Amino acid sequence: MHTFVFIDTNVLLHYQFFDEPDWPAQLGVTEVTLVFAPVVFSELDRHGWSGSRRERARAKSVLKKVNGLALSTSPVKVRAGVHAIALDAEPVDSLFAQHRLDPRTSDDRLLASFVEFRSVHSADRVLILSPDIGLSVKARSRRCEIVAPADTLELPPEPDDVERELDRVRRELNELKTAAPDLTITFGGGSTHERFRIRPVKDFDEATLQRLLDTWRSRHQHITPMPQAIQGSLGQVVSLEGLAGLPGFVSAADAAKYNATIDGYRGQYEMFLRLWPAAINSRRRNLQFALTLENTGAAPADDVEIQLSTKAAGEWLRELAKLPNVPKVPRPRSRFDTDLYLPMPYRPHLDHLDMIHPGANEDGPHISEGGGVQQVRYTVKRAKHHVPCELPVVYFQFESEAAVVSFTIDVILFAANIRKPKPGSLHVEIAVEAPVGPPLPNESVDDDDP
Repeated sequence: MHTFVFIDTNVLLHYQFFDEPDWPAQLGVTEVTLVFAPVVFSELDRHGWSGSRRERARAKSVLKKVNGLALSTSPVKVRAGVHAIALDAEPVDSLFAQHRLDPRTSDDRLLASFVEFRSVHSADRVLILSPDIGLSVKARSRRCEIVAPADTLELPPEPDDVERELDRVRRELNELKTAAPDLTITFGGGSTHERFRIRPVKDFDEATLQRLLDTWRSRHQHITPMPQAIQGSLGQVVSLEGLAGLPGFVSAADAAKYNATIDGYRGQYEMFLRLWPAAINSRRRNLQFALTLENTGAAPADDVEIQLSTKAAGEWLRELAKLPNVPKVPRPRSRFDTDLYLPMPYRPHLDHLDMIHPGANEDGPHISEGGGVQQVRYTVKRAKHHVPCELPVVYFQFESEAAVVSFTIDVILFAANIRKPKPGSLHVEIAVEAPVGPPLPNESVDDDDP
């Protein structure tokens, strides 16, 4: 016995494509021939032009597949165990009247085709595949076998207008979120973690301190006064008192005054050497931060404000304090020295001219204090998508050696086109190395850390 299956239009429109399911397994048989009645093609044509959007697309796809099979009254293989045929004529009119069917109704036309086909294939099993309840009632009253396809083959329901509108709104919201700026503060290159190594220095030992003082003394020696008189070649004594006040003549009083000044500067130099390691340590407790504002969103951020703060013990600085200079002994002033003052000429015709520079995109750091906590603030006019903004350098100085520990910088980001402030954090890891001897000072110390 062979199984012929009349496939309803609803199955073609709302279930998997007819060539996808394993129909023999679904129906519990070894082989199936799908039968396409003329009314099915009429309904597919109608749905292809007047149905819903999904029905139109589906009907056209089914017709394209059927056309590709070149169906006729002779069986065409669809897949393993599945063939298909297409009936080329509607049932005779008398058949409709005989079985109380209306040729104007699609279900009745399908039933009429079924009854006519079954009378020819009485030795085979012929059934209708349809989930239609109304069609099932008519089929059973006329002793026609009808089977509903498995629910697992049904397509998801098509969303109604309200659901489609909700989906559209959701898509627009997602697009807006995607197009919004996404700001972060980093140490550059996307990193929010930075590691610093701090190497403190020890005080000068007494041997080094004495050596430096001796070296200084060798460069700044005492002077001796000129003699009051000299003995000539004939043994006579020549008085030099008449030379007092002349350039190059050093009296006893002049020598004593100069030597006292030298001794005073030596004391200053010794004090400088003893304080020099503390100055170096204070300088090395400064951390330099060259931060970067990054925008990984799909839209630029306007009027950005960045606020930084930390609970670490120390203070924020706009610039580093200079290291102390070695005390310099003033050069003795000659009576022939002249102070020259050459004033710049007054140019009133240039006073009204200002150099015009475009305003910087980044501004800061501005350091303020409120509630006992320092805050660093930057402003950025515009942060473009994937164009990093390098912020001006800011420094943080630990208040003491005991305060040198790892800490966190709290970040808050504001922007004109961001609804809520965005919090963040930067992590600073400190590694303190073993103390070493201090660098030797010189009379022209650079501003950089020696």
